[in-house]
Amino acid sequence: MRILLPVDFSSNSRVAVYYALELFPQEGNTFILFHCAKPETEEAEKKQFDEFIATLSTDQTFETLTATGVTAEEIKLCALETRADIVILGRHGKLNNPENVFGKTISALMGNIETPLIVVPEAHRSNMPRKIIYASDLTNINEELKGIIRFAKRFDALIHILHIVPEELEDQTFDEEQRNLQMITRNLYPKIKFTPFTSTGIIEGIDEFVKCEYPDLLAFYKHPGNLLQTLWDMALAEKVSMHNHLPVLLFRKEE
Repeated sequence: MRILLPVDFSSNSRVAVYYALELFPQEGNTFILFHCAKPETEEAEKKQFDEFIATLSTDQTFETLTATGVTAEEIKLCALETRADIVILGRHGKLNNPENVFGKTISALMGNIETPLIVVPEAHRSNMPRKIIYASDLTNINEELKGIIRFAKRFDALIHILHIVPEELEDQTFDEEQRNLQMITRNLYPKIKFTPFTSTGIIEGIDEFVKCEYPDLLAFYKHPGNLLQTLWDMALAEKVSMHNHLPVLLFRKEE
């Protein structure tokens, strides 16, 4: 695995690095620390980068890269150029706070970066992802599950597929979809559950379900036409992340 770790030298960047090291401790992984500096402060920030690495309490070695430019675009480009398998970065503060530069970066990355992305919140306390809630509208579910399953297999994790059902629709409307989903998943991965969950809205349904199930990770799959597309509006993304202990995993379907 090649893991790209964008950092801004904050304590939450350190949390994200430690989370990555916990997820992928086995030999053969490459960890790439990346920092996007302002052109006028590039040299000073390179020194700060070295100081940040020195504070990490680990024997793990890191590759390091720096760049100048728009942070979100540089992270996306770096992920492609380094052939990263996943990007893991920290989130602190409110996404819509104008002072939170990394919050703006995350909002710009959501739905735009091709590489799978994990966002680790400030108050997260490390837990291996043994239970993953995968929120889906069931569009292209057979294709989407391939990426989720590849990730889950690394941790022998349960995938709990959550489908939000509008309150005005009756549960039996989804009986056929549920049977089809069970047929699809039966031979793909044994640790999959499916729950249609009635709610007034997508955000509210995810919120309520997460409170009931205590997952270790919340996963989404973003592609054109997906009903969850609106989640990646900056304001709504903050609402999804209201459980500030819960990392979010985002996959994006190639257009």
